Amino acid sequence: MADRRNIDRRQSGRRSSDTRRPVRGEAGNQSASGNAESRPPIFDVWSRSGTKYRLRAAVLLVVNVLLFAALGCFAYWLRTGDIFAPAHDGYWRQFAETFHPSANTTVTLSSLLTYPINVHRVPMQIVILGLQLAALVSIPILISILYRFPACLPFVGVVAFLAMMPWLAITLTGACVLASLRPFRFQFRFASALLGLLLVIVYFFAASRQTSVPVAVIENPADRIMFMLPWLLAAVAACAVMAFVLLIAKWVNYRPGAVAPLLALMFLIPIILFEFYVGRDELHYRVLEHDFGPGSDYLADRDVAEEFEYTVQLDWKVRPSPKPQREVSERTVELLWLLQLDAERNRYEVKRRVDWFCKHFPDSRYAVNALYLKGRALDMRVDQQAFRTDARAVRFYSSFPSESSRSTWLMVADNAPRSPMAAVALHRLAILDARSGDIASALRRLDSLFAQYGEAATTTQASPQTEAQGLGRGPVESSLGITLDHTLLEGRRLKSLLIENNDPLYGYLPIEEFLHFDPKNEQYPDNLRRLIEKYPSAQLTDNAELEIALATPDVAESIALLESCVRRRPHGDALPETLYRLGQAYQQSKRPDQARIWYSRILAERPDSFWRRLAEERLRVLPPEASTTTPDP
Repeated sequence: MADRRNIDRRQSGRRSSDTRRPVRGEAGNQSASGNAESRPPIFDVWSRSGTKYRLRAAVLLVVNVLLFAALGCFAYWLRTGDIFAPAHDGYWRQFAETFHPSANTTVTLSSLLTYPINVHRVPMQIVILGLQLAALVSIPILISILYRFPACLPFVGVVAFLAMMPWLAITLTGACVLASLRPFRFQFRFASALLGLLLVIVYFFAASRQTSVPVAVIENPADRIMFMLPWLLAAVAACAVMAFVLLIAKWVNYRPGAVAPLLALMFLIPIILFEFYVGRDELHYRVLEHDFGPGSDYLADRDVAEEFEYTVQLDWKVRPSPKPQREVSERTVELLWLLQLDAERNRYEVKRRVDWFCKHFPDSRYAVNALYLKGRALDMRVDQQAFRTDARAVRFYSSFPSESSRSTWLMVADNAPRSPMAAVALHRLAILDARSGDIASALRRLDSLFAQYGEAATTTQASPQTEAQGLGRGPVESSLGITLDHTLLEGRRLKSLLIENNDPLYGYLPIEEFLHFDPKNEQYPDNLRRLIEKYPSAQLTDNAELEIALATPDVAESIALLESCVRRRPHGDALPETLYRLGQAYQQSKRPDQARIWYSRILAERPDSFWRRLAEERLRVLPPEASTTTPDP
């Protein structure tokens, strides 16, 4: 055994002696090469084990999280006008609604295109949304590649809880898994990033298929494509961002700091574009219009019969014995509900938010729009008659102006004299003036209304002023649902009433009291009858009798009362409208031949009346008159 060891030692010495001695400097190179081979390969920011490298990577990761949190807050602000989502009232309820497939919520990804700023109305929003989404989806994927998967979880949490996009956050989690964890990741980092982005693109495609109602009604294919551009821009921009960051990371040998500069840039560019090309006033006004405008949910008609019956039953059960009749509970609950519905219109909240808007954006092109919404809200009432008689239907109306809205309508008329909003303001101010006895001021306002728009009703068109202010976005009042035809018709009715009913005996007193009666009130017919008794033989009597007939819910009874008005008041100023309403009633009763008779009487007996044009329009759409001839045998 010892001999064997001696033989091996001699052979080893012989081999070492045969080996060539290294030249000068070669030993140092071999030592450096051996150290390089012993170090682990650098493939992310944590590959360097030095304390200063780890500390620098951790600090820059925190900076990235903070910048990304600011981007998430900006994304939520673009949809709601609120910066910090968790501080919003009902935050968790909104968060839960995003998972409800049938919930009509404004925090889903698909609603970005139409609420609060419609990309069709403001095309620059396409670029802003595309860049914002590109940053939201690319940064977590890059962090998972450069900082490893656990580091991307705070970024995913920002998307879920600060940007309020939980479905996108779930998708990003899967994308980060594909991009950073085995066995999915590639040695070529950009290929891993593209693999993760592919999952996000699938989500974008699914979101684009969830077409909202405003998009569905667009018939022009070019306009429909416009609503898909943000997703396309987001995907392309995300690819460019990831390629650029990974290229820089490779160039600096994966030292930390490659993400933060580009993240800051992706955060600042959408903010700058929004500030200069869209504006904060656009966002805050659109949210205000959504909450209190014509299409707001809290003003929508709805049926509360089941809820009301449940409340009545509950109220009756908790009453002590001996229990009263159930009608007592029904009347009590009805009164409480009417008071609650009246408060539901939340006039104070509208006033507060409009005043805040006008204070912070006094020069905004939407300042008058906000005032219009305020005046409309101050005039808003609950239709009590519909609530009591029409299966507990909740309906709102604003056609009967309130004295509290006078100052608001004055500001609308003064600040937008050439807009359809001013037409509504002038008409309502004329009603308020006539109601207070200032007939001359009411007539002046009506003359201003007709001087601007003419005696003939026309469709709502953009004025030169609004077009100049609109910067290509269209008239500012286009989304308010103003029907100029109806406003002009009501203005002509009021002017005719004021001119034709200056009573020689009572003066304008009957008109003042007449205008104080709300047509939607249940006591409206009784109030009119008392007015007729209070002012016997007044010139206003035929107008009051016409209103009584129109307030009658039964069509047959209404027709009988209208025909009685025609017979009893053949020369009254209300005759043209009475004939027109008779034609309408017969047309609604599927009796076109009778309707044609009453419409034709307006043309024959009162050709100078403004009701003539409306009667001619009705006659044109009536079916052909039935033949009275009989065929030959």
